[in-house]
Amino acid sequence: MTKLLPKRYEVQLIYECDNCGCEHWCSIEESVFPAGIKCYCGNNMRLEPIDNTRLILSPKNKRVKKKKQEQKPIHDGSKMLDDLVSALVNLGYKKTESVKKAKEAMSHYSTLDECLKFALGT
Repeated sequence: MTKLLPKRYEVQLIYECDNCGCEHWCSIEESVFPAGIKCYCGNNMRLEPIDNTRLILSPKNKRVKKKKQEQKPIHDGSKMLDDLVSALVNLGYKKTESVKKAKEAMSHYSTLDECLKFALGT
């Protein structure tokens, strides 16, 4: 059995009778009818339409693919560590090996160039 999606949506406006409190449901198109409507209690009601209405629907049952969460910084948010690991990974090192080499290099040197040279063994 296949699941069907709705063909269209319909919005209903609800008007309440001043005399008896009875609710009357009308579409937006019906609310502009100039004669209004007659309640079950006999009261004639003129309806005030809603102009320039915009409706945005977001179905609850629609599955949305979640984006992969961004990876957290590897070491206390250090930009240099992230850059160094990225450079080593781009040169062909595995990520775990790159992290070890980058941390070791950062313990000896303070600039990105020096750390990269140390990590590459040059």
